[in-house]
Amino acid sequence: MFLANIFSQKKYKFIFFGIINTFITIIVLQIFLLLTSSIYATLISQIVNSFLGYYLYGSKVFQNRKRGIKVFLKYLTLYLFLWNLNWLSIEFIYEYGISRNIAAVVIIPPLALISYSAMKSIIFKK
Repeated sequence: MFLANIFSQKKYKFIFFGIINTFITIIVLQIFLLLTSSIYATLISQIVNSFLGYYLYGSKVFQNRKRGIKVFLKYLTLYLFLWNLNWLSIEFIYEYGISRNIAAVVIIPPLALISYSAMKSIIFKK
């Protein structure tokens, strides 16, 4: 009963599916940070994150069944913004001598907060 109540709230569903999406994305990001520059590594991981997230957040969290082209374009715009913020933040933190891999993990909470707020109030609003 307790878990059913928790998962009836959007923010907890967002956290649950966000953890899954983030875990997959971090694996992709960490691998590509070892192989290429931050801009390409974050682009590849952001593509994985955005397609997986569009499905998970749209259908599982916000139960938005009307995910047409307009909603997808809003979602895509958000993820282009988040991608730029992600790689620029990684590079900024890296300039202070912190590894890009650690910087990538540090930037997750602010990106998640921005993402949730935008999805709830702009993209998948009812």
